[in-house]
Amino acid sequence: MVGAGLVACGSDDDRSSSETTAVQTTETTTASTEESTATTATAGTETTAGTETTAGTETTAGTETTAPAVVEPPEGTLRVVAVSPAGINEQRDPLRLSSAAQTTGWSVFDPLLFENADREITRDGLATDWKVDPEANSITLTLREGVTFTDGTPFDADAVKANMDRGVAMTDGSFFGGFYSRIDTVEVDDPSTVTISFTTMPPDIEVQLSRAPGWMISPASFDLPDFSKAPVGTGPYMIDLGSSSVQQVVMKLNPTYWNPAWQGVKEIRYTAVGTYDAAVQAVAAGEADMTSFLISADQRDLAESLGLTAIESPTYVAWGLWIPDHAGQVVPELGDPDVRTAMALAIDGQGYNEGPLDGVGRPSNQLAPEGNPFFFEDLDSTFTYNLEEAKKLLNGREFTCTSPLGVGTNQEQLAQFAKSELAKVGITLELVSVQGPAHLTERLTGNYTCPIGTWSYTDPANFYNTFFRGPALVAAFGPMPADIEELATEGESTFDLAARQPVYHDLYEKLMNEHYLSFYYQTGHWIAADPDVTGITLKGDINSPWDARGVRVKG
Repeated sequence: MVGAGLVACGSDDDRSSSETTAVQTTETTTASTEESTATTATAGTETTAGTETTAGTETTAGTETTAPAVVEPPEGTLRVVAVSPAGINEQRDPLRLSSAAQTTGWSVFDPLLFENADREITRDGLATDWKVDPEANSITLTLREGVTFTDGTPFDADAVKANMDRGVAMTDGSFFGGFYSRIDTVEVDDPSTVTISFTTMPPDIEVQLSRAPGWMISPASFDLPDFSKAPVGTGPYMIDLGSSSVQQVVMKLNPTYWNPAWQGVKEIRYTAVGTYDAAVQAVAAGEADMTSFLISADQRDLAESLGLTAIESPTYVAWGLWIPDHAGQVVPELGDPDVRTAMALAIDGQGYNEGPLDGVGRPSNQLAPEGNPFFFEDLDSTFTYNLEEAKKLLNGREFTCTSPLGVGTNQEQLAQFAKSELAKVGITLELVSVQGPAHLTERLTGNYTCPIGTWSYTDPANFYNTFFRGPALVAAFGPMPADIEELATEGESTFDLAARQPVYHDLYEKLMNEHYLSFYYQTGHWIAADPDVTGITLKGDINSPWDARGVRVKG
């Protein structure tokens, strides 16, 4: 054991049947609704991965995974260090996707559907059964009975409806606006059955409901003064607001949790530190048990040199430049394809990867990672760094565009690098500081004309609806060109993978050739943990990459 360290780290979910003693991972590839059927035996029951769905076909999910016969009582405190120079963001509303929502969410909330470490959607969430009907554009959920939120409010179909209605009402301010904007109706069939109907159902509906849109919050807490600091869920832990501060978040055991097998520790403490090196040093010194989201080889090597376990996540993010002001509504120059191309060529993405990131990224012009059905090899080298060509295309034009700056995040370094690169061709990139990962949501407000940042893989339909059809974006910059909109509509009109692939190939090709969105490389990340940690599981959701379910500490 390193120093006096206790335990550390998990991710999205899992711990479906017994305590995990080895690291488990899950890939961010295609959504489970687009994969072929696969079954695996787990703890005496069968779990079924989501199946590919075609029009007119209904699908239901796998069977529930049995909890262990003997449940070990929770012990100790899990101490997590989070890199946040200004302290831990107190905005913990999962629909806002702040840094705090990412770190605490999986401990506070249970998802409607549960995605395990093998990317199977199992009956270990708040829904014990469900039926997807593509023809009706609906999903019907049968809910777990006897569950309550930590404020005593019953979890039932009315609670699900209240959560979905809230998401629809705040579409403009939510990172998940692309999901909620397509909800048509939410019908309470009876206290334990609810049907969500869509104008066009997301092809990855099961995966969406296993992540933040499926995290259920107590409707009784929506209007409380401290809601954003301590939202109320049904999860294994709850925020102890009285013991928390800007520098530390304390989470206590939920004493009435419906699945005590997932409660491995009595308490979780998240503490803010200023740098990634400081976070690694804190774990090595026994002052903490884990830290996450190390993205450079230097950070990984430091952790390993100090005797920590550096666990590589299977999730990848794409780094690049986005031009939401595609028609030049705010900055007229951005409406010219030559200008957008020049901006893409002016940023030496590979130079950044080989420099500050120590070469850990993979050069790529795409959102999807290799092996994903929406990775297209012929589109993977659509442009390369060319400063002279960028200057030629600009032909002396100079202008200013804007991007949020995530202070204290890895995006901050990238944005500053892009600013210096664009200055070489006469473009001023004005960076507007926001705290932590709030830049992820800020870029969707319509207030920024050329955000620099990261994009995690999601189904192409959800990606397009979030970044090109968001109400605030359309209001500020107008709709995308008609030919692109037609492809997007065609792509989301079917669940059939073979039919969707060529459509999204053509859509991505247009987006990249016109440089509405220019990716440079993809990179993963590492979690650094005490080597005695058990129950570590990494999942495929980069926005909420770990979960405390089943993690155990050793004193």
